[in-house]
Amino acid sequence: MILTGWHPRWLFAPGQIHRRRRHREGCSRLLTPFNRQAELLENRRVLYASPFELSGVVGQAGAVGFEVLGTGSDNSVGRAGDVNGDGLDDVIIGSPTFNGNVGRAFVLFGQPTNGSVALSGLGVGVAGFVIDGVAAGDVAGAAVAGLGDVNGDGLMDVGVTTSNASTGGRVYVVFGKTDQNAVSLANVALGVGGFVIDGAGVTGSSFSLAGAGDVNGDGLNDIVIGNPNGGTSLAGAAYVVFGKATTSAVMISDVVNQMTGLVL
Repeated sequence: MILTGWHPRWLFAPGQIHRRRRHREGCSRLLTPFNRQAELLENRRVLYASPFELSGVVGQAGAVGFEVLGTGSDNSVGRAGDVNGDGLDDVIIGSPTFNGNVGRAFVLFGQPTNGSVALSGLGVGVAGFVIDGVAAGDVAGAAVAGLGDVNGDGLMDVGVTTSNASTGGRVYVVFGKTDQNAVSLANVALGVGGFVIDGAGVTGSSFSLAGAGDVNGDGLNDIVIGNPNGGTSLAGAAYVVFGKATTSAVMISDVVNQMTGLVL
């Protein structure tokens, strides 16, 4: 399927953001930071055999999705899963340069309607909540991801990185919740509504994270963190952190020693 047209905003097309169950077409929704003239996206099945004009996503009869108006500093996007337990999958968007490089992430709740929604209205008229960074230079939201149900409460959890944190790279695991109150990563660091993973990457480096599924078979979803400068001789490493219901901090050094995860 080819998406044609250009638009400097986040666009969402058919699949699981609208409903957790797949549509009869058998395709998941596609989401893209559309900053190129055309993007080729593949799925398990082809939704449209002919080119699909992105302008048809919003504001027209037969529209097939909704548009998200960003903040101007949005950099990353991911499928969050059903964070608030309403049966619709949600979206997480990272804005690492928001508020002087403090950074912010936006969790946008899924919706069955078409049209446009603005991230600036999140929690006030637009369903969802914000996740605020801690300090200038942390660039919270440089990488964001849905992690699955890490703590076993039935709600999907999300992850937000701070690549420039003084801790040598930090991942914040924010537990799913049904309210729309803002989340402060400073509170998550204290074990309120989630936990942190410290030492995920050297200061200033770029690293990534994703949900890993249940790697160790304990019924909790796990997390994988990639650090291109980690491991022996800075050759790169991936760390699998096991899911847990507690909110105590996890150290990558413990993962290396296979106490709370494993190294790939």
